[in-house]
Amino acid sequence: MKFGVNTSFGIYGLYNPVASSLYFAIDAFYPGGWGGFARNYDSLQKENSKISPGFVTAPFGALKF
Repeated sequence: MKFGVNTSFGIYGLYNPVASSLYFAIDAFYPGGWGGFARNYDSLQKENSKISPGFVTAPFGALKF
């Protein structure tokens, strides 16, 4: 499954290199990759809201698994 997602984003990167680079950066450098990001999403949202009220890290429901 991971191979399929990585391959898909690699191909998509030919058309949208920014999105593909963002996917790679989070997958490679965020502790735990996308799974770690999803687990930490709530705390990230709360901390960012303290700095900038109304801040949304990602559209609501986008990271529900």
